Amino acid sequence: MKMRIMIPVILLVMITWGTHSSGVNVTFRVDMSMQTVPPEGVHIAGSFQGWDPGATLMAPAANNIYEYAQDFQAGEMLEYKFINGDEWGEDESVPPACAQNNNRYLTVPAEDTLLVAVCFGSCNPCSTPVSITFQVDMSEQTVSPNGVHIAGSFQGWNPGSTEMTDMGNGLYAHTAIVSAGDYIEFKYINGTEWSGEEQVPAACGVSNGMGGYNRFLTVPNANTTLNVVCFSSCYPCGYVPVEVEVTFRVDMSEVTVAPEGVHLAGSFQGWDPSSTLLTDLGSGVYGITLNMWSGEYHEYKFINGITWDSVETVPQECGVDDGQGGYNRFIVIPETDTTLTAVCYGSCDPCSTTGIQSPRKNSTGITITPNPSNGQAQIRFSLTEQSHVTIVIIDITGQLLRKVMEKDCTKGTHLVTLNESGLGCGLYLCQMIISGHSATTAETARLAIF
Repeated sequence: MKMRIMIPVILLVMITWGTHSSGVNVTFRVDMSMQTVPPEGVHIAGSFQGWDPGATLMAPAANNIYEYAQDFQAGEMLEYKFINGDEWGEDESVPPACAQNNNRYLTVPAEDTLLVAVCFGSCNPCSTPVSITFQVDMSEQTVSPNGVHIAGSFQGWNPGSTEMTDMGNGLYAHTAIVSAGDYIEFKYINGTEWSGEEQVPAACGVSNGMGGYNRFLTVPNANTTLNVVCFSSCYPCGYVPVEVEVTFRVDMSEVTVAPEGVHLAGSFQGWDPSSTLLTDLGSGVYGITLNMWSGEYHEYKFINGITWDSVETVPQECGVDDGQGGYNRFIVIPETDTTLTAVCYGSCDPCSTTGIQSPRKNSTGITITPNPSNGQAQIRFSLTEQSHVTIVIIDITGQLLRKVMEKDCTKGTHLVTLNESGLGCGLYLCQMIISGHSATTAETARLAIF
């Protein structure tokens, strides 16, 4: 009697187990063509195998692609990452755009799936390989006996695995092969441990989520040698920034001002929407003068009130991507006291009517054509009075790359040719500083080179 009862139960268990084991087959794939694969091979670690970096070896396939296949249940949520080796520290840094908890993730589909072969440390397949040469000046440091290294998202943030070459006179360099269009973050290491990492200034860095900052770069479409920077600095060694006064102004005459007043928020004050109150200058114009350091790159917005709910919408034409679907105003601080244009709230230009004359009264602005450009561009500007004009090209970190012109210019329209030789593909800032009888002002335009 007992045997008749047990047999159906055993068969049910066997049927259930068989259904579970068939599952959905998922093939993970990673392209290692931009990496040097060690003898230990390429591994995958994830929530499905206990996060062991050395337990799950991936098999080499064609064209530097490595694969690993396993069965899962449809609807199962997975997190994982690829390891260039078999230890933590050799794992990839997954970009935020395709990460969950800093890992890759996947909800298992209903059918067998062959995943796209993504580039190691990237959200996308490997694209055009580009050589980027990083350079750091260590002449103001005592270099560690273990040498100078670079750590970044392109090499797994390992502080001791990527040694830079001593080029002499305190200069160290390293050339990495990365994918065009990739966004990478990095910093320099004096030695092989994180205790020797540089302290990247906020003016040329992005938050690392731990109270500090990383250097950053969007990889251009051509081989590029980055400008030399001093260890833990935004500038070359020996550069002494100048403290200047910068007056920010906004015209609120076309909006109803909040009872809490108008505020300024930016990278120079911690992006606090309520701590930097502007003064009512009359006729709808509000302003504030801040002491800042020349050469620094900053982003900012005006706030009608004290919360982010009342932040202005900056147009794309005069903004840079804020990473949240909108745009920020931006400025590279010049070496002279400067009053910025009283732009209309939420606009690139002055309001149609304003009681206070805009400091753009000695200029009608700067335009660049073509933009994007490749090889040569024309810079056009118009002056309403005779002025001394300086035009410079600055990279996105605030480093001065080239002085295009500096001379006295007559009233009227002027056209200057910019030869882009020596400038790699990417985004730059073209800044014009105008010293006239009425004011010293600065105009900044974005320049894209492809």
